[in-house]
Amino acid sequence: MKRDYTILFLIAIIFLYLLLVFFFIYYFLFYKSPYTEKEISSTSEEKNLINSSKIFKENGIVTNIWVSKEDLDKIKKHNIKYLFVDIGDTSLDGTIKTSQNEIEQFLEMISLYETKNDYNFIILPYSEINTNNYFIDDTFEINFINDYRTLLSKGFDGVYVDIEPVKDETKFLFFLEKLKDSFPHKIIGVYSGGVGNHNSNEWEWDLEYFTQVSKFSDIIVIPGYDTDIDNTKDYYTHITNQIKSINSLFIKNNTEIYYGIPSHKKSPELINNTLFIYSSNKSHKNGKFNGVVVFAEWTMDEEEWDIFRKIVLSN
Repeated sequence: MKRDYTILFLIAIIFLYLLLVFFFIYYFLFYKSPYTEKEISSTSEEKNLINSSKIFKENGIVTNIWVSKEDLDKIKKHNIKYLFVDIGDTSLDGTIKTSQNEIEQFLEMISLYETKNDYNFIILPYSEINTNNYFIDDTFEINFINDYRTLLSKGFDGVYVDIEPVKDETKFLFFLEKLKDSFPHKIIGVYSGGVGNHNSNEWEWDLEYFTQVSKFSDIIVIPGYDTDIDNTKDYYTHITNQIKSINSLFIKNNTEIYYGIPSHKKSPELINNTLFIYSSNKSHKNGKFNGVVVFAEWTMDEEEWDIFRKIVLSN
């Protein structure tokens, strides 16, 4: 006798259909992928940590005197307060190469922009000085101080010192002390070495040296880049340890500490990686950091601004 499998077949089809419906309902309502983009998002626990620590109180960005009004609009839109302004090259004798006319045009543009938009930047001029190419003697220091005195008289809010690597730690401290004495009511900012062992790597500073530098500075910016690390895991560990170490420091004179965030798109030194590591670091409960400084405005693209908004401005 021949069996009729039609009913069984229909029952099997209905069962499979119901199973698929159940699967899709479960997937969309309850399932959370372990592969979500953790770099540009945070769990509610991490968001609470960021909020309680207030680690994005004020933020800055590195730019230059040739910045456009359109770029200033983006900077303003993202509530960035500090402009660390590259004013061009420095001569071997410590004098600024860029013409005063160019610098004055920049300051005039900033002043008009601030007035029109009811927004005030804090602008700190700098010129990168690599000590492998410069010999910093008394003449250099005198010329440097005199030229920056002129810049301050024209409208800058302070001085950002980017002298690296520090060859003579004691001499560098004396130089910072001279700057502080020369400009007692102005901001003295310092671009530091990475956190590490200065004896084994001249581009790094020992923790104690950060404390010494803080005696003569109002701002210290610590770089989260130029690490020569080529994989995300080691970069995560390195940045985490740097932040944890700085948060354990004793800082003099209420010096504000900022973390340098890269935008030069060199993996693993990516803005999403660095901002996520910074924002989710549990050592922030000690509250040493005041915010971040993006390096640099001229390499930021729309995707990176979007990441900045998601991690920094949403908290």
